[in-house]
Amino acid sequence: VVEDYRQVGTVIVEESELTCCVDDIYKVCVIGNDPSSRLLESLKAVIPAIFSLYCFTTRGVSHLRSGCQEILLWFLQKSEPPVAMLVLKQLAGLAQSSPVMHLLYHFTAGSEGGVKLTVKETVSDEDETLYEKVSSEQWRIECLVQLLSNLQENNLTGDFFIECLKGLTYLAGETEDRLATNRTDGLLEWEQREQQLVTLQLIAVLCERFGHLILNNTVHVIEFVITTLDRCCVNLTHRTEETVEAQTLSMGMGLIAAMLGGAVQLTSTDFDAMKPMLPRLEQIAVLHPDPVIQELASDLRITVATHGAFSTETVATAAQSTMGNQNKQDDKPTKSSHPKETCPVTGSQRQSPTSHSVGGMEHGNMATPGNSPRNFHQILQIAFDPEVPTRAAALRTISRMVQQRNPDALSNQEKVLSVFLENLKHEDSFVYLSAIQAAAFTQTSLDRPKTLHVNWNQGLQPDERSIM
Repeated sequence: VVEDYRQVGTVIVEESELTCCVDDIYKVCVIGNDPSSRLLESLKAVIPAIFSLYCFTTRGVSHLRSGCQEILLWFLQKSEPPVAMLVLKQLAGLAQSSPVMHLLYHFTAGSEGGVKLTVKETVSDEDETLYEKVSSEQWRIECLVQLLSNLQENNLTGDFFIECLKGLTYLAGETEDRLATNRTDGLLEWEQREQQLVTLQLIAVLCERFGHLILNNTVHVIEFVITTLDRCCVNLTHRTEETVEAQTLSMGMGLIAAMLGGAVQLTSTDFDAMKPMLPRLEQIAVLHPDPVIQELASDLRITVATHGAFSTETVATAAQSTMGNQNKQDDKPTKSSHPKETCPVTGSQRQSPTSHSVGGMEHGNMATPGNSPRNFHQILQIAFDPEVPTRAAALRTISRMVQQRNPDALSNQEKVLSVFLENLKHEDSFVYLSAIQAAAFTQTSLDRPKTLHVNWNQGLQPDERSIM
């Protein structure tokens, strides 16, 4: 407890004492390197304090930084995975832990390049207090991810990422259940919302730092897809599916289709890891409003259940599109138990089932052999869909069909150009920029290029511009 007579700046722990503590722990743990259960248990109690010290040292120059980092990495590497995971969640603020220090204490720089613990000045302004709290939490997340970047060869980073995704799904389900039953608990809602924000920030920083490398083995990818299916099932149960969730679901199902289609060599262990997908895929096949997704979920379930012994063209097409390899489909036609061509890797929209095909061509970079004149005219119609992502995807698909000299596109040049020009008037920048790019490219690709004048009075420029 801080006594009243202690003024701001009073030293609680001297620089030399703190340096000695870190050096002693480093020698016993890192240099001694004898990870006994008692030593790890004792070290676990002070890991939050060491991490707080590490976060402070990363803001400036201190000789304690490397020692703190080595201690933290040693503990995470030597601990059992469940223990390491719990500690990571505590450091991130996703799990409860004992208070590190008194609220009136903070670290300050020492005169010898070390750190000392002193009494800090109290802040009475609530806004400033909130700002300090938020910025401190954000910095801790940055430091935690920086720490994990030294463990990329370890599975711990990927495991932690999956755990964050699972936590986000759980919190989303809790929120939806509470809204469905009209239960109100101000404190609980605030805590859950705060935890959601921290989790989202963690996921964002992890993705920004590691990208796709965060999933460094097949089991990680499988667990990622299972988490995605879980989130979809929560949304379907509460009827809250949104565009972003549909896109994530399509991506996840495409990943599994690609794995089943030969992108990786699956083992019996991998198929065992896929078993939790079966009930989730069944639920999606029953509840999802889009028949394309229903069909793919049902077919994927059969393929997973039979360990890849039975597959359909639906799964094969999804796999080829995910791998950007649909040229193989032209060369090697397969017999299909389903006459409809589908592709999940897309910004699929609930209100436009045909947008799955559009997205499939977009991601697969190829107008598939199933494209008949009727399908082409459907794509032209989709270019006027009220959903912005669907409309933009259709424009890019038509442009790509022109680039690939698709017969239907070349025989309907005037319609293609009129579709692009009409979309130049759209108020959404995502649509009209897609139209500008498509029109400009199409002008250089058509058999009879011509200069078209566009009226820009719809919000761009008052004069006419030429699109060449």
